[in-house]
Amino acid sequence: MDIGPTFSLWGNIFENMVISDLLKKNEHRIGMREYFFWRDSKGHEIDLMYLEGDAFNIYEIKASSNIQSKMFEG
Repeated sequence: MDIGPTFSLWGNIFENMVISDLLKKNEHRIGMREYFFWRDSKGHEIDLMYLEGDAFNIYEIKASSNIQSKMFEG
């Protein structure tokens, strides 16, 4: 079965789905929460973060059936 280029985009699609769902829930619950994405000049990034009280909740979103150490690089 040839799944073509879509498979290489699976991580991006999954990340987009997770963030879209959180934004939708925030709007429906009138959460007033602001979500952020962060990337520095070296390419290090945080997929999703939001302020709760005086601390940020930080998330790295991955589409995988197992955890690998290389996922935590950067």
